[in-house]
Amino acid sequence: MHQPVFLSDYADELGNADEILDIFDNVNFAAQTSQHNGKVVAVFMGHDHDDRYGIRNNVHYFMINSATYVYYEGPHYFKDSIFAFVTLSSGKLTIQGRRTIYRDPVPEQIRKRFPTTISDRKLWL
Repeated sequence: MHQPVFLSDYADELGNADEILDIFDNVNFAAQTSQHNGKVVAVFMGHDHDDRYGIRNNVHYFMINSATYVYYEGPHYFKDSIFAFVTLSSGKLTIQGRRTIYRDPVPEQIRKRFPTTISDRKLWL
C-alpha cells in the first residue's frame, strides 16, 4: 500500500489507518480461530521516503524508502535509484535492499534522518 498505516509520523494523513489495521487484525483472528492459513503476515508501505520496520499484532510492517529522493524542505535526490528484492520461501521472508548516496551535498541532519538505503532483512513468518 502506498500510504502507511503504521510506523509513520503521519499515519493520520490517511484518515482511516485504524480501520485498515482493524481489517488486518480481524482477518488474522478469523484465520486463527478457523485454523486457516489465509492471514496477513507482512505489509509493505511507502509515501514517507524512509526505511523502517516494526511488528504489530504479529504482522511485519515495512516502510520502503523512495526509489529516487527524500523530500524535506525541498527534494534531495539520490545518486542512483534504489530498490529491493523480496523473496518468500518456506515461511521465510527475505529482503535484499539496495543503497546509494545523495547526488548532491545535503545537510548533516538530513543525512542522519533519511537513509539512502532499503535495509536487508531475514524474518521467519
